[in-house]
Amino acid sequence: MATANYKGKLFYTYLDSDKAWELIEKKTMGYDVDDDDLYPEHFHTDKNEIKYSQILDKIMLEGEEYRLLEGKCHDYSITSFARVLNVKHITQVKIYISKTTAKTSIRTVKIDFATEFAKYGWQLNIDKVKRIYNENKWEYKCPTGGNI
Repeated sequence: MATANYKGKLFYTYLDSDKAWELIEKKTMGYDVDDDDLYPEHFHTDKNEIKYSQILDKIMLEGEEYRLLEGKCHDYSITSFARVLNVKHITQVKIYISKTTAKTSIRTVKIDFATEFAKYGWQLNIDKVKRIYNENKWEYKCPTGGNI
């Protein structure tokens, strides 16, 4: 089992080496094993998904839809109003809006809103995004600095 060692703001997880090697051996033998067994409870993204959905349902605006992101961005969501939210800390990520597109970065992952919106069947309209951001006084960056 994993044990947590909290020191300052850093978080370290030390996995049980015997259990980790057992899992590696089973994987090399072709068994279908779950890696989640090695990690503490709060690392289990499927359980967090339910909690995150409950949080997001409370903070969505009328007509706004959301999808939880996956992979390295598992604790973030993207909305149909071009918001990217850190669901764990309930903060909004500042986005970059140009005349033709909108983008942002989470950790080392670059997010292009046109690509993400296409995945979910949403229409990206930059003028609408700017209008919504300005109406709600949400911060964003633009090529000339400040807000457009």
